[in-house]
Amino acid sequence: MTRLKTAALVCATVVAAMFLMAVRLPPDWPEWLRLLRPDWVLAVVFFWAAADPPRIGLLTAWGVGLLLDVLLSEPLGMHGVALAGGVFLVRRFEEKLRLFTLVQQTGVLLLTAVAMEAYRSLVRFALLDSPPSPLFALPALATALLLPLLAVTVRRWVAEKRFDGAGR
Repeated sequence: MTRLKTAALVCATVVAAMFLMAVRLPPDWPEWLRLLRPDWVLAVVFFWAAADPPRIGLLTAWGVGLLLDVLLSEPLGMHGVALAGGVFLVRRFEEKLRLFTLVQQTGVLLLTAVAMEAYRSLVRFALLDSPPSPLFALPALATALLLPLLAVTVRRWVAEKRFDGAGR
């Protein structure tokens, strides 16, 4: 793929993830289903930071996080700091992550997502006086389970577009 097409794919997946984060579940759905809602943006940003490091940097992650804060009406900077922290970890251990299998990368995303959920719970508690849920790690588990699905889907889509001759 050309650099422009890759950049367009990165932007499209990030925008789609932001859209999925903004969609609200109906109020009559059970609470346990709300707890299993993944952090789409974290999964997509983590995937692109690991798969194509020059595309997603700290400033890009922070900017996406700020946009997400505005979109979700959250405290400004909360998602930006969390996403930038996740990308920092990916960039810091970039060489090791490339050697990891997809299952190991999923484990790293799980740890990152748990840390981000704890951070966001503390920020919401400090600023909004919203008590943290004891089940705050469930969205992190759902987020980690997204990574293999995302990796397989994007890689298959890229491979099909690269070799079919229609993308030239």
